[in-house]
Amino acid sequence: MQSEDPRLAGVVEPGGVVRVYDVGTQKEVLNVKMDDPAHAKQAAEARSIHLLSDPDYLFVAINGKVDSNLVGPGDVLANFRPGQGMRSVPVNGYVYCFDRASAKRRWYYEAPNQHLIVTQFEELPCLIFSARYQEWTGANPFRNLIPVTKGYAIGKHNGKVWWMPKDNEKQNLEQGLFFHSVTMDHRTGKVELIGDSKKIHLTATPK
Repeated sequence: MQSEDPRLAGVVEPGGVVRVYDVGTQKEVLNVKMDDPAHAKQAAEARSIHLLSDPDYLFVAINGKVDSNLVGPGDVLANFRPGQGMRSVPVNGYVYCFDRASAKRRWYYEAPNQHLIVTQFEELPCLIFSARYQEWTGANPFRNLIPVTKGYAIGKHNGKVWWMPKDNEKQNLEQGLFFHSVTMDHRTGKVELIGDSKKIHLTATPK
């Protein structure tokens, strides 16, 4: 796995066994199997797998193959302004969350064709995704490509959706909305995802 935390290293073995090690102590901190064989197969065929962490949880994010029947030419791109300090990792598949204290799986969530913000990742109470790409629509021989911009957030503690656009039935963001920064107010639990023409406000309400 590609680790965003230099203190951790990990691997997903054939069959879906996830192992994570503390680099400093060389001790194993996680040894657990994925819930579904299909998830293990997705991991085995993935282009990359990312390991992320915060003080409470460990996250494994699978970046599988792009389905060329759904996504048009080119790759899925991050929907963040380049050069503004925002970093993300590509995700196209399942994201697993594990509890650091118990080393047990808390939840998993499927995030197709996305980019996950890793800027201020340890501080944020949620996972924030946003990506843009071209999507095939219609049936052959009349298929067309349309631009798509997606974005949503899920809570770290329970994997439930905190924010998802409701502009239409496909839950897309408006075209041309690029995010350029994210802020976290620890006193109020308020998160702001700031774009060129819109701010997304999220408030932490753990249960």
